[in-house]
Amino acid sequence: MARTLIILVLLLLFLLLLRRRLIHVDLSFPWFVAIIVLGFVYNNPLVEVVLVKILVVAYPIYAVLFLTLFILFGLVTAVLIMVTRDHRRQVLLLRGMARLDLARQEAEFAGKRS
Repeated sequence: MARTLIILVLLLLFLLLLRRRLIHVDLSFPWFVAIIVLGFVYNNPLVEVVLVKILVVAYPIYAVLFLTLFILFGLVTAVLIMVTRDHRRQVLLLRGMARLDLARQEAEFAGKRS
């Protein structure tokens, strides 16, 4: 019962972040959904047995640990992609602003010389 309550609280917090548009749906959404689904699915003991057989590990906790690490790695990669895109946009914006400022300074300088 406590596991389910924790997962439900995480799901509500996730939906709140999504509703307030603090989470971008494009890249990170599937990874967050995977973590929540893994939390719900792992409450079933049959899933533990299937995961152990699929991943060929000795203990069920290792199967969940591997899946969780895989999902978190995917989430970090998605966030890294988003940050890189934002950084590229900022650099392009800064270059454009610098170009406009230099053009304005050149025009002022040319106006003073004449």
